[in-house]
Amino acid sequence: MVATDGSTSKWPTEDQAFVRAATELLKAGEYERLAELLNSARAACDQDRDAIPAQTLDLARRICLACGQSQAEAQWHQQAREEAAQREDQLRGQLDALLHLDGDEEWSPAEPVPSAREGPPSLWHRIQGMLRRQPETQPAAAATAAEMPPTPEEVPAPTPPEPEPAAVSPVEPVVQEEAASPSLVVYCLGQFRVYQDDKPVDDWPSSKGKAIFKYLVSHRERPVVKEVLMELFWPGAHPEAARNNLNVAIYGLRQALRRGRPSFSHILFQDDCYLLNPGLQIWTDAEEFAKHCKSAHELEQGGEHAAAVREYHVAEALYDGDLLEEDRYEEWVLPKRTRYQDEYLKLLDCLSRCYFDNGDYAACVTMCRKMLTVDPCREEAHRRLMRCFCRQGQAYLALRQYHLCLERLRRELEVTPAPSTVELYERIRDRQRI
Repeated sequence: MVATDGSTSKWPTEDQAFVRAATELLKAGEYERLAELLNSARAACDQDRDAIPAQTLDLARRICLACGQSQAEAQWHQQAREEAAQREDQLRGQLDALLHLDGDEEWSPAEPVPSAREGPPSLWHRIQGMLRRQPETQPAAAATAAEMPPTPEEVPAPTPPEPEPAAVSPVEPVVQEEAASPSLVVYCLGQFRVYQDDKPVDDWPSSKGKAIFKYLVSHRERPVVKEVLMELFWPGAHPEAARNNLNVAIYGLRQALRRGRPSFSHILFQDDCYLLNPGLQIWTDAEEFAKHCKSAHELEQGGEHAAAVREYHVAEALYDGDLLEEDRYEEWVLPKRTRYQDEYLKLLDCLSRCYFDNGDYAACVTMCRKMLTVDPCREEAHRRLMRCFCRQGQAYLALRQYHLCLERLRRELEVTPAPSTVELYERIRDRQRI
C-alpha cells in the first residue's frame, strides 16, 4: 500500500486477520466495532514507521462514527414513522366511534326517529339529515348600513358619478327580497387569503388597497380615523396628496369586494372614519386562534388539563405561520405578530411537556422542533429534546442538540448556554441517568 508521502506502508499486523475482520465488520454495518478496530490500529502506528499514516486511520475512524450516527438516525426515523402510524390508527378509531360511520342505514329528518330499542341515530346520520334539510322560509337578512352621500373623501375625482336609480311608480310598489349579508373568511396566519361566500378574492386593486383591508380587518373592533391611514400608508406625503391616494385606494378596494356582491357596501365612511360594514359576517383564523388559546388558559387554571390540551391542539392546528408573514417589515404588524408568536410558543411548550410526561417522546420532539423554528434560542426546548433523545437511547443525538444550542446562542445572542443546560450536557456525556 502507498502512503500519502509516496512510501510503501502496511497494516500494523503481519497477517491478514486485521483486513478480514475490518471487511466483515464493514459488510455487516458494525461501524462502532470497526471504529474500535481502527483505533487499535492507530495506536500501533506509533510503533511502526512503515504502517499506514495515523491521519488516514483517524479519518477512517471518523467516517465510521458518522456512518453509525446515520444508521441510528435512520432507525429512529423508522421507529417514529411506525409510532405515528399507530397513533393515526387510534385516532381514526376514535373518530369512527364518535361519528358512527359504520352505521347500517342512512337516517333523514323526514324519517321517524328510531326508538330507544333501536338506539339513537348516529352523529353522522344527523349531520346528513341536517345538511339536506331545506327551510320553508328564509330568515330576513339584517339591513346593511346605508352609504353616506358622495363626498371628496369617498370617491376620487376622476371617477364618474354613478347613475341615479330609476323612479318607481307610487301606485305599483316593488317588493325586493334582500339578500343575506356576505360572509368573509380571512386567513392571516401564514399566507394571506380572503374568501367571500366561499369564493377567493384575489383581484386586489393595488398593494395599498390590500394593505388597508388587512389593517381594517385587524382593527375592526372600532372605526379607523382617515388621518391614521394617511399617515400609516403615505408617511411624509402632503395631506392633500395622501387624502387623494387614500380615496383612490378605498375606491379600488370597494370595487374588488363588490365583484361578488355588487349591491353591498363593504367599506363605510362615517364621522371621518373608515370601517368594515358591521353587517359582514367575518371569520379570521387569528381571532379563532386567540379564542382557543384563551379558553385553554382558563381551563388549565381551573385544573381541567385534558380539556385544556384539546383546546391547545385546536389552536396549534390554526397557526399556519406568523401573522401576515408577507408583510415582514410593516411596523403596525410587529406588535400583534409578536403576541401571536408568544401564544404559539406557550401552547407548544404546554403540549411538549404533556407528551414528555406521558412518555410520547416522538410527539414531544415534534413540538420542540416547532418551538425552535420560531425561536432557535429557546433553551428549554433544546433541553427537552436532549432528554427525549436520552430516554430513547440516543445519547449522541442529545449531545449533538447541545452543540446546536451552543452554536445558535453564540450566533444569535452572543451568549453561552445557561448552567442548567451545561449541567444536563455533562450528565449525558458522562452517561449518568437522566
